[in-house]
Amino acid sequence: MPANFDHFHYPGFDFAVPNDPAQYRQRLGERFPSERDAIATYFRDVRGAADWYGLETWSWSARAGVRASLAAGRPRARRLALMTTGDYLNTHFRDPKLRALLASQWGDYGLPPAHSAFGSHALIVHHYRHGAWFPVGGSEALAEAAREEIEAHGGSCRINHEVTEVVIENGRAVGVRAHVKVGRGGRDEVFRAPLVVSDAGAQTTYASLLPDGVADSMRAAAAASESSMTALTPYQGLTGDPARLGFQGENH
Repeated sequence: MPANFDHFHYPGFDFAVPNDPAQYRQRLGERFPSERDAIATYFRDVRGAADWYGLETWSWSARAGVRASLAAGRPRARRLALMTTGDYLNTHFRDPKLRALLASQWGDYGLPPAHSAFGSHALIVHHYRHGAWFPVGGSEALAEAAREEIEAHGGSCRINHEVTEVVIENGRAVGVRAHVKVGRGGRDEVFRAPLVVSDAGAQTTYASLLPDGVADSMRAAAAASESSMTALTPYQGLTGDPARLGFQGENH
């Protein structure tokens, strides 16, 4: 993407985020000169919280001794990572415009500053510190590359197949029943497998895909859990080149 890959627009001011971390800090300091020291601290804290968050999630699959060693280290980074993004910004910055600007990417991790962990915020900010990229051919190119790899290893990808039930025999998942869409109609088909993995989410899996009487305790726990935030992304189709309107491929 272009060097200025993110453009944020707020009432009364705009801000372009560059793909150079040093230049980004400089622009923020020029726009908010009274907050220079806090801005420098912010970027150090982003790095520390992001590193801690990554190590913490990795440690969940490590041996107990490794987990204990990681848990005991870097208490400040842990405290920062687990406070809310809003609490961090309110504690360290006086200017509400700067707080809003620094929180502009919250849509990427799905929760507003008052409800998100600063560690999640830090992961996103740190990830995009050198800009952003997109695949040639659009997001479909990612799915196509995955399909080629899966099929090269003997797998199969099925489109227009809506799973309607996990098939249970003798208390064990042995396959799925799917509705295969063909034109305006379709047919039902059962696919059997030695291992069944659902990525539809706990509520959908236990409440909608498993038959009654199976995993009732998990069904109750899933029903009691809070739903995640829903997002809607609208797309605008243009008949001409976006460059004629001043767009060069950056985010706005």
